[in-house]
Amino acid sequence: MKVTKVLNETAACPVNANGFGYNGAALNLPAFPSLETSGVSLYPIVDSAQWVRRLAPLGINIIQLRIKEATGKELEKEIAESVEASKKNNVNLFVNDFWKLAAKHGAYGVHLGQGDLIGADIPLIRESGLRLGVSTHCYHEAEVAANLKPSYVAFGPVFETKLKKMPFPPQGVGRLKEWKKMFDCPLVAIGGITLEDAKEVMTARPDLISVVRDITLAADTEGRVEMWLKLLESIYAGK
Repeated sequence: MKVTKVLNETAACPVNANGFGYNGAALNLPAFPSLETSGVSLYPIVDSAQWVRRLAPLGINIIQLRIKEATGKELEKEIAESVEASKKNNVNLFVNDFWKLAAKHGAYGVHLGQGDLIGADIPLIRESGLRLGVSTHCYHEAEVAANLKPSYVAFGPVFETKLKKMPFPPQGVGRLKEWKKMFDCPLVAIGGITLEDAKEVMTARPDLISVVRDITLAADTEGRVEMWLKLLESIYAGK
């Protein structure tokens, strides 16, 4: 069973909660496996195996590989090498979009945007042993995600982001707090978040904070990661 029907039969994406409600029986699917994380996790998103190899030994427990340019053998090589590096360092690796290659090479999970869900074989993804992460930006997308019972739900952009053009404006920490109340599975905060924003974002109590440019463009990437990990640990401990 695929999710094309659910997506195509639903109205335009609303930005308020009017008429919002879960319909967990829509796909009648069991829940995906939960994440094996504790506390608040830093969740970097990178675009190459080289980046995975660089970050994996730094104490991070989860990384997402999001490749947009490579194709064919080059793409598969990047995914295979990233999985190898993640397993070597006991890091949970999510592969963005390419769920067949993620399953083939034994990745921990796959992350799918709402557009990527169209045509995705959800039962087959589950049977392969992959965890599933799903992007959400509005209440309709939240309902689609809830029906799929994923391993986590990502919400954003929390702040303005220059990484890519977004059809949704910055959502803010207030909306992030709403999402935290709506889902039982872990919540990922994403979009324009920097180390300086972390304390404000953490007032919403997300389970993971996803970061891209604040790490990959840092003058001292390793030092920046260390600062992130220490700050999240202190916030989680209530210090």
